[in-house]
Amino acid sequence: MKHIFIALLAAASLSCGDNSESQKEDTISKNQPEVVSTENITSKNELTNKEDSLLGEIEQDFVSTLPLMEHVWEGYQLIDTFGGDLNNDSKKDYIMVLKKPNEAKTSDVTENPTLRPLLILTQHNNGEFIMETTNDKTVLCVNCGGSMGDPFMGVTIKENQFSVEHHGGSRYQWSRNITFKYDVTKKGWLLYKDDYESIDIHNIESEGTKNIKTAKDFGVVYFDAFNVYQE
Repeated sequence: MKHIFIALLAAASLSCGDNSESQKEDTISKNQPEVVSTENITSKNELTNKEDSLLGEIEQDFVSTLPLMEHVWEGYQLIDTFGGDLNNDSKKDYIMVLKKPNEAKTSDVTENPTLRPLLILTQHNNGEFIMETTNDKTVLCVNCGGSMGDPFMGVTIKENQFSVEHHGGSRYQWSRNITFKYDVTKKGWLLYKDDYESIDIHNIESEGTKNIKTAKDFGVVYFDAFNVYQE
């Protein structure tokens, strides 16, 4: 009996010892500072830097286009601006596209489409922007896209060329991209390519229609003389 009592006492002592050690470990773990992974911090910092960089670019573009606003014609609103080297002088020039505020109500696509002026502004050595030429028959009207609405998709500037891009239609969808290229000799922008495509979206396996015209087809056409409403 005495031996059993001693054995029980020893077991109780060991159990108490284990609980004590466990409590010590819990206390130590609670007192130790939490280890924070630097991976998330790095990624957040990188994201913040990218956001700051993007905001900086947007702000820079906004500030750089402020001088252009004086070229918006009275009674018109700005649709958008597009920047790039338009005349091979390594300076950033701009194209501005304007509209009448009430064009959606006044434009008649068949009889009298409300015109949208396109302005070419070049940057000079003093940083001033000069309007070189305009054309109000290069960008299609607000309701010229059929059921798809406004067909104007934007302007792409590349290698002293700019393309006015359109897309419209319904079942038969079409695109028309009109490209002008700067001519150093003539000191102006000439029609370079008129690219028209259409496809039946209910028959995507069909080849559709493609009609690409170049200077061989239309000769010499200056930008200010071009008329998108004429064949």
